[in-house]
Amino acid sequence: MNKIGFLIIAITMFSWAESWAQISVNNGSAIDPADEAALMARNKQVGQFFKRFNGEEDEKGKRYEPDNRKYRDIKLRTNYLELAFEERRLPADDAVRKEFTEYVINKNNPKFLDIYAAAWYAEADVIFNTEKGKENFILILKREQENGGWKWVVTNVFNANYDALFPEANKTENKQFLHPLSHEIAFMNFKKAFDKNNQVTDYAQNSFFIDKTALFFYDIKTEKIKFEMVNQVVFHFLQIDNWYFKLENIEKPGLNAGWLISSVSKITNDEKKAYLHAFEPISNK
Repeated sequence: MNKIGFLIIAITMFSWAESWAQISVNNGSAIDPADEAALMARNKQVGQFFKRFNGEEDEKGKRYEPDNRKYRDIKLRTNYLELAFEERRLPADDAVRKEFTEYVINKNNPKFLDIYAAAWYAEADVIFNTEKGKENFILILKREQENGGWKWVVTNVFNANYDALFPEANKTENKQFLHPLSHEIAFMNFKKAFDKNNQVTDYAQNSFFIDKTALFFYDIKTEKIKFEMVNQVVFHFLQIDNWYFKLENIEKPGLNAGWLISSVSKITNDEKKAYLHAFEPISNK
């Protein structure tokens, strides 16, 4: 079965499961009304967060098509955004939260999220078994289009060992170099250069950078590390002009649970570039 066929089946099964869950909640007499309200109100899926943020679905999971008068309705979006933030970290009276909300629901220039657009990333905290025992690796991923479908791809990796491996990589001054006449001595000075292995990246071209994804895939291919489990997944959004926010799955009783905005901040263009470089260094060098 090709990737697209598998994706279609997976999405269909997901939709059936979601519909069945909603029918069960609506028709099941054993569920407490308060629990039912909490279950229906919370974002159980990331895709649901997109729809509700945009005002394309109500709190009961009813989806609106573009020809429906409630589609992207400001009141609908306002009501949802009152529930979209993790209240302990971003209470209703938080000034930044208020400013962000007002910005995205502005009547004259509303802002929406696009699940198919760039500038949103997944961050997976993953445990791998290594020679030293269990270690945390942070994988950054983005969605990428291929053959008419979509897939998640790894764009960066963070691990303490990788960070310590090339401490000189960010050095800009007092770098070692190969003499411009090295060719006249058949590069015999390689020995001096490469014996100082803690400075080896000094001899790379100026555009060189450490591709940690290559190190990561090498370690997997050589079986130096083996996947154990995923600890947590969060999402980073940079789609809204001048803003960054993080989406996190919060498990706790009540309405304020599920996929919620746990952090939001106003950012400059330079700060956005720094985020993009951290998440996707190859594309944002």
